This record gives sequence, structure tokens and C-alpha cells, in this order.
Amino acid sequence: MTVPYSKSFPLLETTGTDASVFALRFPHRGRITNWGFKKTTGAGVGNVTVSIFTDEASAIANDVTRRILHKSGSAPPWTENVDVEYINREGSISDPIRKIYARIQPADGTGAQFYTIELTAVQPDLG
Repeated sequence: MTVPYSKSFPLLETTGTDASVFALRFPHRGRITNWGFKKTTGAGVGNVTVSIFTDEASAIANDVTRRILHKSGSAPPWTENVDVEYINREGSISDPIRKIYARIQPADGTGAQFYTIELTAVQPDLG
């Protein structure tokens, strides 16, 4: 049996067209079944590139080998059903890090822009 988990991460702030990386408190492993993205406030209405990574260093470097979800060239809002297994690569079995990382890069806009990411995952039942 599996255990579902859903979480919304509101008010993720970017500035202009600079890429920003965010640590998202989330189970250290599982299978993501749905993700969504919307713009909350800010100038600019264009496309945004959003990626989810298994560790912070990969998110900062935009390392596609550790990228688990990616959407580019789409204007928010959107939602998408997926089936992607992941595990955080920073911790260990005995000391797991319960985070995944989002990288957001707007294609246009100036000043502060705020976004929300929504994730749904299924966690393995270890019992």
C-alpha cells in the first residue's frame, strides 16, 4: 500500500529573469504523480522554465542528469500528471534529507515575481 502526500509551496520569489533555487520540504523519496505551477504576483506574463532536482548542487548548476521534472516554454498556470520516481541524493538511508529542489527561471519580467508550486507524491509503505 502507498501513502499519498500533497503540498503547496506558495510565494517562491524570483527577480527579473534571474534563475532562483528553492529548497522544498518534501519526503526524501517517492513517486511524483502530479505537479502544478502558477504565478501569484509580479510583472511579466511570459514563459517560465521550472525544474525539480534531487539535490541542491544540481539545481544550482542546472545539472540535467539529476533533474526529475522539467517544463519549459509554458506560461503559467498549468498542471500536469506525471509518473516520476525520485530520491534525495544528499542524505543517506539512516539520515535522509527530506527536501527536493526547484529551479525557476522567468523568460521575462522585472522586479519581484512570485510563484506557487504544487506537488503530489506517493510514498512507499515501509511497513
